[in-house]
Amino acid sequence: MFNVLILEDEPYTLNYLEAIIGEHPLVNKVYGTGDGRQAVQLARKKQPTIAFLDIVLSSEDPFNGLEVAHYISEINPATKIVFISGYGRYVLDSFAVHPYDYILKPVNKDRIFNTLTKLANQVLPKDKYFHKIIISCKDETVFLDSAEIFFFEKEGKKTVAHTSQGVYTFSRSLNDLNDSLPEEFLRTHKSFIVNVNNIKALQVTGSRSWEVVFEDYDKRALLSRYKYREVQEGLCFLGRII
Repeated sequence: MFNVLILEDEPYTLNYLEAIIGEHPLVNKVYGTGDGRQAVQLARKKQPTIAFLDIVLSSEDPFNGLEVAHYISEINPATKIVFISGYGRYVLDSFAVHPYDYILKPVNKDRIFNTLTKLANQVLPKDKYFHKIIISCKDETVFLDSAEIFFFEKEGKKTVAHTSQGVYTFSRSLNDLNDSLPEEFLRTHKSFIVNVNNIKALQVTGSRSWEVVFEDYDKRALLSRYKYREVQEGLCFLGRII
């Protein structure tokens, strides 16, 4: 579990961020403020794991979000910085504090949850959540063992997880997802990532094209000719003979 600091001078946006971030199952405490000086004090006292910082604050505030980020980095270098701003022109300036992410307003729950979930996989200790694959859907966050997942499929701008517990649709690209998955997951096609431990067979469907057949699951994934050798090598590496 981790603690989150939010700096946002617009009361409505602050309340919204506090509400949606507080819904994430791995978030323990949320500390929100609209004042830059207080944000620095909270960072010193609470030692948050993640800080979501607006950049442009009230003209009455002696700090801006970039300055607050510098102070937080000095207080606790381990705190991950995520900027939230209505302006893209501060992206280059933000590089000075090596932020984890830069989110443009208006923010939405899917975008925030994706950032929280990716950060959770990086910063949480190796407890019971570490070995889980975390999927943040619109109305829930699910924690799955690798063995429960058959494959991931690109569907428009969304990704669909086909699992033994059900089908889950969420907002995360296959490229991004692929970088965070354990070694038993292989990219078989531009639109598919499969769990090789759940493969039953590779079935020929045409000239140099295949479908991936799974144990105890009717739906299939595609295997492109460009990925066939890589998948076969991956199966051998993991001790699977198909």
